[in-house]
Amino acid sequence: MLKFVPFEEIGKERWDEFCLDSNDAWFRHTSASLKFCLSLNGLNKNFSFALVEGDKILAVAPVIRQPISGEDGLFEFTMGGDPIPLPALNNELVGSRREKILKTILLRIDEIAKAENIAYARMFIDPLTKPFLSGQFAYNPFLKFGWNDVSLTANILDLSLSQKALFKNIRDTYRYDISGTDKLSLSVEFFDSQNISSEVF
Repeated sequence: MLKFVPFEEIGKERWDEFCLDSNDAWFRHTSASLKFCLSLNGLNKNFSFALVEGDKILAVAPVIRQPISGEDGLFEFTMGGDPIPLPALNNELVGSRREKILKTILLRIDEIAKAENIAYARMFIDPLTKPFLSGQFAYNPFLKFGWNDVSLTANILDLSLSQKALFKNIRDTYRYDISGTDKLSLSVEFFDSQNISSEVF
């Protein structure tokens, strides 16, 4: 029998273990990301849940309620201003069973939204997950579940160009913000497959 289990009952160790195994999960699905999002505002609340069958987790759905900036008393489902990620499903779920489970989870998110008077929810497919990187998503899967497509276009900068050439095509306010960082004492460290560690990640 399928049942919805809140994040708190699953526990962060079991939740993160599932995320580590699921091809659909990335950092935004983990307990660390949930903890960070909750810390951003005292009114934020964790509605994340897992879909469980017997003792087996079939999926996890990160869902954080946040106040809508500048709108008193209105809330949305989002994570630190970003959309919530598409739920992560068990890798064993394929075909129509996978689609049925995803539909069940999205309907549950709708139920929570109605019960909590959520004004709107934003969701996205994390571009750093294996299915996205492998081109598995040829279309927007949310459309068949009644969600609206408000996708944004990606912007790519050719960093081989000079700063002058790059700035020529950037809006004045952005140019000002970027130039202002010169006054800050910032350092940048890059991590790749050669120097990343589990602790740093």
